Amino acid sequence: MLVAGLALAGCAGLNGVQEQVSEKDVAVTSCPSPDQLTNFASADVSKRNGLAPADYRNAVIGACITAANQKFTEYTSHLRWESTGTDLGVGLSVLTLAGLGAVGNGAKNAAAATQGLLGAGALINKDVFYDKTLPAIISAMNINRNLVLQKISKGLRESAEDYTLNDAGQDFWTLQNASNIDSAIAQMTNVTKQTEDSLATNIELPPIHFTPVDNSTLARRNAVLAKIDAIHAAQNWATLDQLATALSVAIIANKDVEYGQIKGKVLAIATGPTGMDGLATTVQPVLGAV
Repeated sequence: MLVAGLALAGCAGLNGVQEQVSEKDVAVTSCPSPDQLTNFASADVSKRNGLAPADYRNAVIGACITAANQKFTEYTSHLRWESTGTDLGVGLSVLTLAGLGAVGNGAKNAAAATQGLLGAGALINKDVFYDKTLPAIISAMNINRNLVLQKISKGLRESAEDYTLNDAGQDFWTLQNASNIDSAIAQMTNVTKQTEDSLATNIELPPIHFTPVDNSTLARRNAVLAKIDAIHAAQNWATLDQLATALSVAIIANKDVEYGQIKGKVLAIATGPTGMDGLATTVQPVLGAV
């Protein structure tokens, strides 16, 4: 876990993943509970309050997901709250963050799991860590969660035989762990761009050192991100697709994932004045001057 590598100077440590759904959230010992798994398979329909197995499965997992979403909201709010206070003593010298544009690359992301963080020993100012990287980390978490939710959503449209409550429960467990900071950072590394063949030949990429963004670039980049947030909040998908095309981001059905990939691309490009100027030129036809 990433949290094992973080040393906070003067404050409590960070949780590396959201709190798990428990009995106090859904009135059962686990989600789904052993009793619910038994009721799902029972021939006695009264055990399921008269519901068919598929409907019972959907109701149980729906309640679990609602509780998990609340936990995730509380967790990310806490991470943002942590952005005020003293310096964060981080026992990590290199964050390979230039791979932000590769966020959401699907199968290749697994290859990045062991490459998220490189080196040790530097002190990174807490403001730098949160202000520059936290939005990207939360975006990566949202992408991870949306991928799992897509799988669950597909399963809940299948029959009770093809997608059992136990299957849904396993996917729900994966959903709860999709807010893992370590996995989110791993997803943002440059390793995700490499093919399986290049990885198999042990080709090592040089580490890309994280440096703070200058204030002018940061202000302009935040203005771009604010416009993207407004487009997403208004569900203006046509404009979002235009922006994706301009930034060479794939247009997909899940607009939340597309939105996250666009923001990741912006963060990857606008790391300095030159990159910001190029980004401004690219997005100007869609967003106007920035």
